Amino acid sequence: MKTILCALALCAAFAMTAAADAPKKSDPATDAAMAEMMKYANPGPKHALLKPMAGTWDAVVKSWVGPGDPVTSKGVMKNEMTLGGRYLESKYKGEFQGAPFDGYGLTGYDIKAGKLISLWTDTMSTTWMTSSGDFSADGKEIVTTGTMDGPDGKPMAVRMVTRLDSPDKHVYTMYGQANGQEAPVMEITYTRKK
Repeated sequence: MKTILCALALCAAFAMTAAADAPKKSDPATDAAMAEMMKYANPGPKHALLKPMAGTWDAVVKSWVGPGDPVTSKGVMKNEMTLGGRYLESKYKGEFQGAPFDGYGLTGYDIKAGKLISLWTDTMSTTWMTSSGDFSADGKEIVTTGTMDGPDGKPMAVRMVTRLDSPDKHVYTMYGQANGQEAPVMEITYTRKK
């Protein structure tokens, strides 16, 4: 009986191996769909423009929460390219008005849509802020637009500009609408930690 069971197991194993080695029939529609999907699957030149922001950065934050001088705070941003170079993942730790403040973001370039997309959330919110935009022609500036809750709790249009000054410094400025005019809401100067 054991001999028969062993022979059956060997036959089953041989059949599975033969099936795995058999040439697969090509389906033109499936092949075309797969080729189309692969055009948008791999990171390209726009993703490479995010790489200079990878690393650990000291952050000096200026926030305009009302009239007068901005509130200043400090923190550390850790950025790394993730998912095979498709996204810049950002993790922020710092403080705001004496309280701990953490943030998390993802930025990537959607090849099919032809635009940069960014997501951000932090410990002052339970929602995601989304924005989209593009790089300048020289790759030294990123401009995105989106909406967020304003000081009155109502949606406020925002524009974010990240200026890549050097391999060791970049400046992020967020502008919001106040009384029908654009004004800075936040400015963060990032200096690479040595």
